[in-house]
Amino acid sequence: MKFKKLDQLLREIDPAHTDRPLTEKEARALLFHHYPDPSVLSAKQAKFFSLLAEAQSEYTSRKVDLLCDPATAKKRAQLEIGNEEREHFLVMLLNTKNGLMDTKILFSGTIDRAAVFPREVVRYALLKGARSMIVAHNHPSQDVEPSNEDLYLTERIIKASVLLDINVHDHLIVSSERALSLRETHPHLWMAS
Repeated sequence: MKFKKLDQLLREIDPAHTDRPLTEKEARALLFHHYPDPSVLSAKQAKFFSLLAEAQSEYTSRKVDLLCDPATAKKRAQLEIGNEEREHFLVMLLNTKNGLMDTKILFSGTIDRAAVFPREVVRYALLKGARSMIVAHNHPSQDVEPSNEDLYLTERIIKASVLLDINVHDHLIVSSERALSLRETHPHLWMAS
């Protein structure tokens, strides 16, 4: 996001903002506020609103990134963590229409494991107000076959999420070249909950 640039320009336009930086919350509020016609603005104001429009477009497109099929979710997970040299656990939070709300690497580990705590995964989804999620982790070895630990972790996350009415759409295992959906290869994990 371009919040720092927006803040810098806002300080130049409006000296009242020099006492404190523009917060991300304030910048996001600006994104959806109606502004006057750019033709009546000074050059700095026009630049500010142009940058604001860019940020709005970037923010909006990021929010509506739909993860409605495994191929899209796999691609997204591969882009985020597929090339990493250490194992990372990624959570992609979704709204009721499967629009991507937030993406975050919650846990990082070594070349062959990451300690993942299901309660923290579910806590994160609750704090962000997500309706559902897709979790993913990478295998730096490039072998995306799930281990018994991967299957057990998936089962624990699903069980914890069900209690709080959060859907786990999938658990993906990715590498730079391949991606595997546990929902496709091990659907019984979802039937047990």
